[in-house]
Amino acid sequence: MRVVLPLIILLQLSCSTVGQNKSDSINEKEIMIELLPILVEELYTDFRLSLPPPPPPSNEKDSVEIIRQWEKEYLEKVEEIKKDTSLIVIAVYDTIYELDERERQKITSHFTEVDSVPNSDYKTGYKIELNKVRSDKFRFKYRSEFPEGREIWRKDYPFLFSGIATFSRIQFDESGKFGVLTATYGCGKLCGHSATIFLRRDSVGWKIDDIIITGIS
Repeated sequence: MRVVLPLIILLQLSCSTVGQNKSDSINEKEIMIELLPILVEELYTDFRLSLPPPPPPSNEKDSVEIIRQWEKEYLEKVEEIKKDTSLIVIAVYDTIYELDERERQKITSHFTEVDSVPNSDYKTGYKIELNKVRSDKFRFKYRSEFPEGREIWRKDYPFLFSGIATFSRIQFDESGKFGVLTATYGCGKLCGHSATIFLRRDSVGWKIDDIIITGIS
């Protein structure tokens, strides 16, 4: 019996792991916390660098000089912004929303290594723990801390507010080496874009494999 009992336990443990995917053991919430600054860095648009139109020349002779002066002032503004070390505040929607079924399936068409999508529950959102996110460039605040609707863009803040970001759940493949999610980034009333983001895990950790822009406003 001393030999048989451990053998039975070993067989039970091995049978219980049959059919389990490596993706089941992945801590999605921790991965999102780790990737959030990287994702925002890729989606981020600094509205301060938006190129304003040059002033209309009074006549054709003045046109070249006016454009040169306008370009000089813009480049000086860019250099000034580059020297600004203030943390950039990004509003992140409180809930990581469910991933659309069509987006889930894109993982198989993007990665040749992925044959199928595991059956997982990605229809339930969760609140991301922003207090755990670390970044030397961005400071993240919940969207619910800001005014509702377009008022968010009209209010003056005691910090450098730059945009709103939303993210979906991450769909992983069975091996736990690939993933896909969707995101949006808004930088103004009529400024923003949405994207499908593909992730890949190597020996160092998770990284962005590709970003496909799906909409622009």
